[in-house]
Amino acid sequence: MPPPAANGPASAAVPPGTGRGTIRALHPLGALLRKRFAAKAIDHASVSANAVAVVGGLRAAGFDAYLVGGCVRDLLLGATPKDFDVATSATPEQVRGVFPRVRLVGRRFRIAHVRMRREIIEVSTFRGASDDDSGGRHVSEDGVLLRDNVHGTIDEDAFRRDFTINALYLDPEANKVLDYCQGRRDIKARQLRTIGDPAVRFREDPV
Repeated sequence: MPPPAANGPASAAVPPGTGRGTIRALHPLGALLRKRFAAKAIDHASVSANAVAVVGGLRAAGFDAYLVGGCVRDLLLGATPKDFDVATSATPEQVRGVFPRVRLVGRRFRIAHVRMRREIIEVSTFRGASDDDSGGRHVSEDGVLLRDNVHGTIDEDAFRRDFTINALYLDPEANKVLDYCQGRRDIKARQLRTIGDPAVRFREDPV
């Protein structure tokens, strides 16, 4: 099934009394905007058992963890994902302490590659909304992110993603999907929307 067609950026509706703005401008209200729906449309035979094991291992160690991004989007489209990503409250170093075969990669945004049998599961820490003066975030004069290792909550992480259809988090144990940015609506409409100002988003991450 082909990916949703690009339909340009759009502003999201905001709760009464909060003013108008783009989706990204609403990140402090993430918990209010979060919607949870049953993953009935997902064929669980297409979900990687290794990725589910990574989520389970992190949760057993006391961390929050979900399948996230393109794999959730593809599952909702009825497609089989090529790879699976996990987002977690654990730092890369903490991930390495949970699993025996982990390689830390990336300089701009440090992530953990967890090897499970022949499959590599990419595990990233929830990103924060802004710099916390820790020196973890560096931006070039042109606005390109050179380093972005500011960690945060899942509410903040959702609004740091590129497109609404990639800000979806699947809880494989509860069989529920968390949707902060109306990603499911955009999938159904076959619409591609950036989170926040497209010019800023693509300047931060030109890839």
